[in-house]
Amino acid sequence: MQLTIKRLLGALALVTTLGIGVSAQAQQAAPQSNLTPEQMQQIQTLQQQGQQIQQEIAALQEQVLTANPELAERNDAIQEMAMQTMREAGFNPEETLQQMEQLQTEYQTEGVSAERKVELRTLFEQNKTRLQQAQQTAMSAPKVQQARADLRTELLQAMQAADPEFPAMMKALEEVENQMREVLMAAQGGAPAQ
Repeated sequence: MQLTIKRLLGALALVTTLGIGVSAQAQQAAPQSNLTPEQMQQIQTLQQQGQQIQQEIAALQEQVLTANPELAERNDAIQEMAMQTMREAGFNPEETLQQMEQLQTEYQTEGVSAERKVELRTLFEQNKTRLQQAQQTAMSAPKVQQARADLRTELLQAMQAADPEFPAMMKALEEVENQMREVLMAAQGGAPAQ
């Protein structure tokens, strides 16, 4: 389980705030489609590139939020609004995160059998998927969408002011997603991948 709880929360916060990231469709479709080994390698390389860019954007976002306490407070309020929306829909994000932490701790414990590690990884991934689905539901709530849109505009402006390379990062992330889409389309009999 390479994904730590802290990284997961950070990734969810980035998606919550900016609404960016390599398409979940592209990430999830890869293992399920009939990709050739070459196409699978292309997808893996593109996913790694996308993750690297997302990490750079997340670091810049954190820098901007640290330098702009008012934006940070609004960001925190939106995240809490999303958590509350999840709770109202009958999902307990705190409990799920706690379960994920316990699973990760047990996974990293010495002496855990390979069979148990597979089971723990499966349970972790199931919880992660449920958390992401609940987050998507919360993000579709009109009050959350409006608050995110307002903050996103200001945050993007602040990020561009903090780092003139930010638009290039966003363009690179978009290009990675487009390339992943092309490879997946080619695997499904669409346009050939380049």
